[in-house]
Amino acid sequence: SSITGSASNTLILLQLHSDISEHSKSAKGDSIIDTHADDRKDHRTALIHLSDDLIPVRAQGLSILTVLISKASPVLSIPSTSILLASLLQDEDEYIYLSAIRALGLLSTNHPKTVLKMLVERYTDPCEESTLDIRIKVGEALNRTIEHLGPLFVGEAATMIGENMIAVASRRGDREKTLQKRETAQRKLEKTWKDVENAWDGEVPGGDDGENDQEDAINKHVAKVVEGWADTGREEDIRIRTSALSILGTAIETNIAGLGAGITSTAIDCVLAILKLEKSQERAILRRAGVMVIMSIIKALDAANEQGHQLGFGFAGENLTEVITVL
Repeated sequence: SSITGSASNTLILLQLHSDISEHSKSAKGDSIIDTHADDRKDHRTALIHLSDDLIPVRAQGLSILTVLISKASPVLSIPSTSILLASLLQDEDEYIYLSAIRALGLLSTNHPKTVLKMLVERYTDPCEESTLDIRIKVGEALNRTIEHLGPLFVGEAATMIGENMIAVASRRGDREKTLQKRETAQRKLEKTWKDVENAWDGEVPGGDDGENDQEDAINKHVAKVVEGWADTGREEDIRIRTSALSILGTAIETNIAGLGAGITSTAIDCVLAILKLEKSQERAILRRAGVMVIMSIIKALDAANEQGHQLGFGFAGENLTEVITVL
């Protein structure tokens, strides 16, 4: 598949990078001892295993790579390793992509800015190249990485997460390519259904003759809600906006001080706008996610207060009154 091909190409590039680095060292003279020879060997083994079709072999390769990450081996190229792990999030096997998420968390300990920047770019998907499922998986990786960083979730990395998650959660009118793909798929579906009706020479009969009318009604209602999640015109899919709010809540609970007053205030404004303006039934999951962000802020403020931290911001005055009124 194209996913497997993309991952394989990444692995080849990484292997080439490793080989060039090793060759450069060897070219300086045989008298120089490569103190990281074992790590280089393990790295090559990991890359070869990760390109294998067998799941257990790929899992072994990922395990070897994770060991190198955990000991901060200097043979690793951090940008290349980040891209490799991100490509593994597309793996169809749950164990592989969950293990890749854990490995990304480990890698972020020493390189938070590099890892988070790469994940944020794939999550926001400005060029509209990724599928919804891939973006949701990248969102899972962001959640776990933020939790793994804990008190280290500060500065530029925290600001980047806060600003981008708010942008995705509240984004409007900028998914033109996604809209075109959805409309093309809908036209194909309608054509297929019309061809089926022509083959039947009329309306296609149902399978139960009304015996399960209540179940059919429920199924149609659920299908309408799910369709509404994606059928948002040029706006983001409701599910990715909900995911962004979830990540924002995780960031707030992990280190609200790292996010700061500005981002926290903007997050509150974003949530209040969602709760006041987005009333339709299919957006219920979005409103719920917004309420959970408010809960995360309350929990984070309480935790800071219990620990004796003076944040200098929180719910007060008109801000508090508006939140209570909307909720």
